[in-house]
Amino acid sequence: DSHIVRDLRKFVRENRLKAGDVTFGIPEEEVTIKIGTYPKMPREDLRKILLDEISSYKIFENDYPVLNIVKLGEENGRERILLVSIPRKRVIRWINIIRKAGLGLSRIELNPVSCFRAIKFLNKKNLTGSGALVFLNAFKTTLIFFKDEDILFLREFDIGIENMEDNEEQWINEVSNTISYYSRVEKKIVEKMLISGVEKIPEKLLSSLSDKLGIKIENEDQIK
Repeated sequence: DSHIVRDLRKFVRENRLKAGDVTFGIPEEEVTIKIGTYPKMPREDLRKILLDEISSYKIFENDYPVLNIVKLGEENGRERILLVSIPRKRVIRWINIIRKAGLGLSRIELNPVSCFRAIKFLNKKNLTGSGALVFLNAFKTTLIFFKDEDILFLREFDIGIENMEDNEEQWINEVSNTISYYSRVEKKIVEKMLISGVEKIPEKLLSSLSDKLGIKIENEDQIK
């Protein structure tokens, strides 16, 4: 982990950032994601139910899960909940890395959610109205649907930058089908799309997706 600490220190130094608390986007291959609907209840009661549901997952066979609970919406007395669960040992590892780099930690969450919060902080006008953020990781794509800065729905599938070349058409169809499903079930129109990721998004991919959807897409450079 020493090279990660070194790179973090270099990034802070070269960008002349004041060391402070940071939000850390944990790699998605280290977490499990679950979306469910539950009766409205005290958060502690909900935590107990969620812990019971995921306790048999293989990833937690020899460890204890740390939960990140995000409310996505509420209807008829029931809440739609996004649960991100992480093995405790992996959380401790990343906390130690961040502290060795001279930084504090305010929260740990999914990379795409961290990206969403960054856009909200740096350029919140991009999150007005109803839209979707497409986040490309190395081997995974996450779609976050939002309305006026609030996250309403999230879905992911296993195509990312590293395996895009052989799966571009399928990727475009997956994004298109997810938007259609969201619009049909949630009865909300996707008016705008943002795209970001761990690497620069190829312009050809942006163009193909925009042509398929008929929606202008703001790419990562425009977001920044």
